[in-house]
Amino acid sequence: MLSVGGLVGRFWSRLGCVLCVAVGCAGLGWGTPPGYSGAPADGGRDCTACHRGQVNSDRRGGLVIHAGSFQPGVRQKVLLTLSHPQARRWGFQLTARLARDQAKQAGTFTGSPEVAVICRPEGRKAPCQGALEFANHTALSSYRGKPGPVSWQVEWTPPAAEAGEVIFYAAGLAANNDGSAQGDWTYTAQLRVAPAADFGKQQPGAETRKVDPTWLRRRLPELSARPAEFTTASCQYKPIFGAGDPDARICRSVSRFGELVVQAGGASAPVSFAREEHAWVVLEGGGLLHHDGREQPVRAGDFFYLAPGVRHWLENDGKSACRVIVMGFRVPAGADLKPPEKLPLANIEEVPKQVVGNHPPSTLYQLLMGDRRSTRDRIAAGITLTSLFIMEFDPGGTNFPHHHEREEEIYLVLDGHGEMVAGGGMDGIEGRHPARAGDAYFFRLNCTVGFYAGNQAGEPKSRILAVRSLFPFAVR
Repeated sequence: MLSVGGLVGRFWSRLGCVLCVAVGCAGLGWGTPPGYSGAPADGGRDCTACHRGQVNSDRRGGLVIHAGSFQPGVRQKVLLTLSHPQARRWGFQLTARLARDQAKQAGTFTGSPEVAVICRPEGRKAPCQGALEFANHTALSSYRGKPGPVSWQVEWTPPAAEAGEVIFYAAGLAANNDGSAQGDWTYTAQLRVAPAADFGKQQPGAETRKVDPTWLRRRLPELSARPAEFTTASCQYKPIFGAGDPDARICRSVSRFGELVVQAGGASAPVSFAREEHAWVVLEGGGLLHHDGREQPVRAGDFFYLAPGVRHWLENDGKSACRVIVMGFRVPAGADLKPPEKLPLANIEEVPKQVVGNHPPSTLYQLLMGDRRSTRDRIAAGITLTSLFIMEFDPGGTNFPHHHEREEEIYLVLDGHGEMVAGGGMDGIEGRHPARAGDAYFFRLNCTVGFYAGNQAGEPKSRILAVRSLFPFAVR
């Protein structure tokens, strides 16, 4: 038989977890007392203090922290994404510490209807006035009954003074929502972030200012996965151009271009982009695309269009990884954002190969997607996107070097090898560069672009995935 003291102790032990399923915390106005984020300086405590099981033991789910470099005193958002295929209720706790002294708070969190901020050791609500702070889920953001992945956005203001690197620690509980401490899954994560590289530095004078390149080259196999809106413990994203790439500012119409890989049994995080349209091409594997409240099976070779504002994510219900090229394009103000009634989707195998005017017959085109006025492409849906296509080159074939006065363009070599034409070169006409499968090029306006296939007779043909998009010219 338990004493009153024992009952109180059990209550606070259960309350100390990130999500107290049976006891509940709504009456207190926040979901968790401080000190259960997994931070080493706090004893490494997390949800397993009361929810049975081992931390990070089930690889089907996970917790990911997303945050970029910061400028001292400038508020920014920290994104947490938690996933598990069987969970139906969710919670988290997040703290930020100085890397040089992890017993000290780094900056401040801002509360919201979905984020409660509490102080340690008192357990009171923020402001914490220099005491340790912990951001938590609320009753509203525990998402009872909702399948994952789920995400929380936490507003964080870095220290006003230069304090060096900061480490975020977080614990997440993916609960089965059965009202007990059994059968739940606990995950922890940490992320080290640094001040922006240019903070506190004098802007370079004209004599040291760098000139923006007219084209960019990336080699996909050599790129590293980086945190992004899509990423979860089972989904990685490699930025090639645009968001996440150091030279993202060079791309004006292209908001992102990268490789998304969803592991078997995993899923990407749900996302929507109010002013971006997307085109996805499935290179390997397959899965289930969730979009606008509907589901659509997809397989290798499928390509589809996602309108601005459509909530979507990809679930991999197969036995092998699903690899997708994700393309996003900025949509201008005033554009008609109404999505198509049905998901525009087709498969590359359905698209005929053809010769395109002003290009030689040694290159065959598959015209996958064009703008809304297109009559030649398999899908006509783009606003900023004007043309998505695949080129297949005969041995020694070429598409003739050329340039575009109104469009940016990207080439990704899928198969084969040859010479990529990028820029004018020494002769002012074409600069040639060795290229092979996995190489990607971004071309600005009026940059000379082209390809000379290097494959010989009997070798697999060279193939390139290409996309063009309208440059956002200023309207006067």
